Amino acid sequence: MAVDARELAKGAAAQFTEERYKGPTTLREGTTPVATGATAILPNDPERLMWLMVNPAVNAGSLGFSREVTLAAGIPMAANGGIVSANVIEDAELIARAVYGIQDVAGATWYHVEVLRVTALEGEET
Repeated sequence: MAVDARELAKGAAAQFTEERYKGPTTLREGTTPVATGATAILPNDPERLMWLMVNPAVNAGSLGFSREVTLAAGIPMAANGGIVSANVIEDAELIARAVYGIQDVAGATWYHVEVLRVTALEGEET
């Protein structure tokens, strides 16, 4: 039985996620300045499998899934490294929704990373 060299080049995590999610995946990371008013952080993305958000600021914040997010009506993001994550296994379709944040007192830059399934246009290979 011949072994495909492309399979050998993949690590265990890549092989696992490709099998589990029926296609290759990629990481997308970035930072977003989050203001004291609702701020769009991640766009809606139906190919998103997980995201992780970190608030490194000295002030707390909140995140939610609409522009209506407030500090009182949102998922708390603790100060000094507060982390919130979501994944398709535990959070179902919620994972694909846009994510918004709001910061208390002063704006801050939040770090985020996503895992996305790579999809090809019809007729293309991934």
